[in-house]
Amino acid sequence: SYLGFNHVILAIQLPDTNYKKDLPALYEHPKLGRLLIFDPTNDLVPFGQIPYYEQGNYSLLVNDNGGELIHLPMSSPDLNQITRNATLKLLPDGTLQGDVEESRSGYFASAVRELKDVSIQDRKKWIERVLGRTVANFQIDSFDVVNADDIDKDLIVRYKFTAGHYAKNAGPLLLVRPRVVGEMAGYYDNSKPRHYSYEFEVPFTRRDTVEISLPEGFQVDELPEPSRVSYPFGEYASKTEKAGNVLKYTRQYKIQTTIVPLEKMEDLKMLFGQINADEKNMAVLKRGN
Repeated sequence: SYLGFNHVILAIQLPDTNYKKDLPALYEHPKLGRLLIFDPTNDLVPFGQIPYYEQGNYSLLVNDNGGELIHLPMSSPDLNQITRNATLKLLPDGTLQGDVEESRSGYFASAVRELKDVSIQDRKKWIERVLGRTVANFQIDSFDVVNADDIDKDLIVRYKFTAGHYAKNAGPLLLVRPRVVGEMAGYYDNSKPRHYSYEFEVPFTRRDTVEISLPEGFQVDELPEPSRVSYPFGEYASKTEKAGNVLKYTRQYKIQTTIVPLEKMEDLKMLFGQINADEKNMAVLKRGN
């Protein structure tokens, strides 16, 4: 039905030459050669990329000789990234404070590009919502959003925060969660049978590095076990280690596709379950002799 086509974009025929950077929106046509798919209606997506909702879909390519269905290209996991680095300090009373820098590219950048059009106060509220999903009793001390209006560069979010009572006292011990900010596992409702495949917006890669300086007089008593799980559609790995007086937590989560078929739902549940368990793990600190 013609009603299935409700949007018009462009296919730009390119000369046969080499290009300085990868063009994720490039489509190789057997007769027309290189076509660059470009959606001029979306001003949040850089030239050379296409919006996530068009990737992997079918489009009617119209030319002088009629039309044909083509399968639009899909971006790679390395194009859609969130890389987060946190340098933090834990105080003896359990207060956590420090800096977070988050770099977003591809889908994750365009998804929050609306920050370019909002007030400073609304930018702060967005950062508070992100941090508030995993940290309680906190305040944002300062923040900055870089490249919000430059779609050809990664979106950078920086902020300083203070969170009281982040670490929990347990007698002479101090319990601290190494994974401070960010939730990675998707939502899966186990209460109802699933009848359809699971869909991600795009393939992606997400990385976290968290370094927490330990309070004076405390040392590591127990660390969470490393986490690692891998399937053809995605993988997750994390580890917590001690480096001098610093507790260091690193992890990477990569999804290779957008569709996980119904027959792989048990594997997907295992992946999400592993991530959820890892995000709740605690390191145990004790006072030194």
